[in-house]
Amino acid sequence: DAFVHELARRVAQGRAVHFVDVAITGAVNLGGSKTPLLVAGGKAGFVQELFLPLGGSVRVVGGQPGDAAALKLLRSIYTKGTEALAVECLVTAQQMGLREQLHAVLQDIDETPLRTLMESMVRTHIPHSARRRNEVAEARQQMARNGLVPIALPAVEALFADTARAHAVQPFTGTSTDEAIDWLGSHVLASRP
Repeated sequence: DAFVHELARRVAQGRAVHFVDVAITGAVNLGGSKTPLLVAGGKAGFVQELFLPLGGSVRVVGGQPGDAAALKLLRSIYTKGTEALAVECLVTAQQMGLREQLHAVLQDIDETPLRTLMESMVRTHIPHSARRRNEVAEARQQMARNGLVPIALPAVEALFADTARAHAVQPFTGTSTDEAIDWLGSHVLASRP
């Protein structure tokens, strides 16, 4: 509460009212005043300066209000999607008595920088989508054999299947991450009439 009151007092001292978008990207109950924040807008730097003496973690992410909220939701696509798959993966591994071994098998992923991993996944997704869809189907069947009902994995399988169908109709010929993103945006993830 003292943190919020001090921030409100400092803002009230200003003469002009400016809109700055602020998005919380961590657990406030764990981080308190150090919980990471994203800020965007013309006075985002001012907001960042307000938090510095209080030990706040504030990152300026854009010049337009709304950029911070948009980035938080983009982050959520990855973090919440990963969380859902982690739930299915670890529960299945536990059912099979392979949880500790799984962590050892995933070590290579743990050692790869996230940007490198994500861009590699997107770049190789299209040409390998049919084979990878089959692997996802096998993983889904393994969950079912262990008495579990996959929820996130069928959506993953559907994405790979949609990509494989689109690639069969109009083959992707690019090699870069940017080309893969553009192709996926127009052939797989584009809204349909």
